[in-house]
Amino acid sequence: MTRAAASGNADTGAAIGQLQPLTDDYVAVLVIAVANRLTRGASKYYRDNLNLGVVEWRIMICLGHKSPRPIGEIAGAADLDQGAVSRSIKLLCERRLVRTVAGGGRVSLTSLTKTGDALVQELRAVGRRREERLLSTFTPQERRQLRHLLVRMLSQVDFMNAGDGAGADRRTVPASARGRKPAGK
Repeated sequence: MTRAAASGNADTGAAIGQLQPLTDDYVAVLVIAVANRLTRGASKYYRDNLNLGVVEWRIMICLGHKSPRPIGEIAGAADLDQGAVSRSIKLLCERRLVRTVAGGGRVSLTSLTKTGDALVQELRAVGRRREERLLSTFTPQERRQLRHLLVRMLSQVDFMNAGDGAGADRRTVPASARGRKPAGK
């Protein structure tokens, strides 16, 4: 049994720590905490071992699925800001991991080089190992259920964020509570 599997039944309160009061009331806080910790860990690993930031890592993985791609498509597929993608592609070009060529009109297409493709294979292997470690205490059924629930939650994010996001009638929330001065003062 792996160390992770052995500690799978340990008190989860230690992992949550000071977030406990918030995670008891808000699932979003728990999801964000998981995402932040995963991002910090991945960022440190990829920066220390492969000299890649998280944005570059996501671009490389995205291009590993489909290449060549225009910057806008990469940004959408990787859920990143187009400006950040453009800047990171410039860095990846300097490292000869990707190349850009003129597409049509003002569009340029980005693709992996041979060196970049080899790096993507390594990134995939590392990602699989990290995910296996993360999910080592989950049964195959729990893994499928977790993926299903996360995809379902992701599909609700745009709905939640539409309008005021919480469904509260802004007229019933005092202006001072929204950080605004009341009208006429």
